[in-house]
Amino acid sequence: MNQQNTLQRVTDILKEKGSTDEQIIEFIENLMKQCYADLYTSAMEEFTDEDLAAIEAISDDEESKKKIKEIYIARFGKDPDVVIQDNLEAFVNGFAEEYEKEKSLPSS
Repeated sequence: MNQQNTLQRVTDILKEKGSTDEQIIEFIENLMKQCYADLYTSAMEEFTDEDLAAIEAISDDEESKKKIKEIYIARFGKDPDVVIQDNLEAFVNGFAEEYEKEKSLPSS
């Protein structure tokens, strides 16, 4: 499943729960920030001083992103975009399961 489809599942559930568009946007923004923060934290724990110096030496943002991706793959053996997608899917699957449990409970 791609990122757009994954986030659409969250959007659909939140709409069913009665969330406003503004609340949905805020939820998704926070979710994405958390995914990237987790990725950043794991990278910073594994990147060496030499890795960081190599990244800082690049002035072009796009080239810098390529270098970060290259180093991340070297350190973790996985593309960071795949890690983000896997983390999103894991969250959304759990979120959807909890929602289905909520729906199956008797209303009070």
